[in-house]
Amino acid sequence: MTTAPAPRRSLHVGTLVLVAVVVGVGVALVARATAAGSCPAGPEPGDVMPCGSLVASLAWRVGAAAAGAVMLFGLLSIGLARTSELMRDDRRRAAEEDEPVPDSISTGSTPR
Repeated sequence: MTTAPAPRRSLHVGTLVLVAVVVGVGVALVARATAAGSCPAGPEPGDVMPCGSLVASLAWRVGAAAAGAVMLFGLLSIGLARTSELMRDDRRRAAEEDEPVPDSISTGSTPR
């Protein structure tokens, strides 16, 4: 008797991208609002770029880095969950067939 596979409980990549964009924009806006008060009211003599432009540029870079981190860790989490699920399925199949389960971590071999 076979049972239906359990539904996956992972984020879709589109949802992960949306979350990363929201986090990135949020971090950028908070960074800009926090740092904007440290700029002088007027341009300083000898400045190539106004302080406000530099703060905005840095804030968007920090937001992009935060979005990248969300994507990286989200994809890593999805991959680890999938690997765990596949390993569990392999062990279940091997137990049903009364075969020993290869320990690919300790032997360095890859499971078939």
